[in-house]
Amino acid sequence: MDRDSQKVAELVDRCFAEIAGGRGGRQLMQDLAVRFGLSGPDLVSYFAEAITSNGVVNEYGCAGVLDGLVFIYVVPEQRRRGHGSTMYQRVAAGRGADLLARPGDRGVKSFGESLGLKARLLVMSEDLSENGAEH
Repeated sequence: MDRDSQKVAELVDRCFAEIAGGRGGRQLMQDLAVRFGLSGPDLVSYFAEAITSNGVVNEYGCAGVLDGLVFIYVVPEQRRRGHGSTMYQRVAAGRGADLLARPGDRGVKSFGESLGLKARLLVMSEDLSENGAEH
């Protein structure tokens, strides 16, 4: 893996860790695993390779469109400074791609709305985990 791919893999891994750690995150990660037929390090590698070859990578984060989904990650200390919007314009504007957000993730929802995106689907699921609690 070259230097850019390694950097992107680290950013993707950080993003997935943030997703998995929040409410609804486990389910979102499972949904991505099913959609792409990959999980764990294989899913990270797939996203990293696709973003490295067809996306945007800079010192603030990375972005790309994979199978109709917008992937944007900006490091936490650089958020709310326009970096995500700039990357979205470069990789996804006008492509009809979807931006996924965890339930209750107001920051991502507000970000999408600032780009002119509209929520068009809410999927509600029964929690079938052992203790019934989201992590």
